[in-house]
Amino acid sequence: MHSRRSRLRRVVLWPAAAVLLLAAYALSPPFLSYWVTRYAPPAMPVLRALWSPLELYARHPAWPGSRAYVEYEMWANRRLQDHFASDADVKLNEMTQIQFNGTPLSDVASYLSALHDHRIELLEGIDGDIPVTMNANGKLRDALDQLVQPLGLAAAPVGTKIVIGPPAEVERLVVEADAAASSGRWIADLVVLANLVLIVAVIVLLLRRRSARQRVAFAASSGPIEECPVPGP
Repeated sequence: MHSRRSRLRRVVLWPAAAVLLLAAYALSPPFLSYWVTRYAPPAMPVLRALWSPLELYARHPAWPGSRAYVEYEMWANRRLQDHFASDADVKLNEMTQIQFNGTPLSDVASYLSALHDHRIELLEGIDGDIPVTMNANGKLRDALDQLVQPLGLAAAPVGTKIVIGPPAEVERLVVEADAAASSGRWIADLVVLANLVLIVAVIVLLLRRRSARQRVAFAASSGPIEECPVPGP
């Protein structure tokens, strides 16, 4: 009975493990390629070689599941781009239509903040009473360039807001924000990696314990080894 149960476990365990490994292989390419492209481009040829069977499969729409996989890959790429694009970057691509005639710069920034529901701030030391005359119709990014360039200023997303100030100061803030964001993403990656290592370690431990129990059960079912009688003189 024990032997039959053990065989049944093996029949269930190994196909389940194979399915999980296949799922991990099929679902990981969009995410791994995104991270490798951002942080380790030289490793891309290795990943492409590993995923070449999957890419070949995806190029044949008539094969079962191929079209569904391509749709999943497109969805994953869109989600990654949307997730890691800052709110400020998204706002800068919104369309706007504005017209000012001698309006103070601080009022222009406040109006744009309210219009696009996003913080647009002047850095400390910038004269907010500078009169602004402009007419813009297009993306917010282009409108801000049209606003600040004649004043010798720059505008850029920094964290969760858009700042207006001297180009050197704005560039310094952008570099610092990007460094902080990259550090945060690396920490998140390390946490995910640690979790994966932990899961693999637990699986290996469970398999080793199972194997040890099977050896003990086999030894118990075999019974003690009988000693052969030693013939007398």
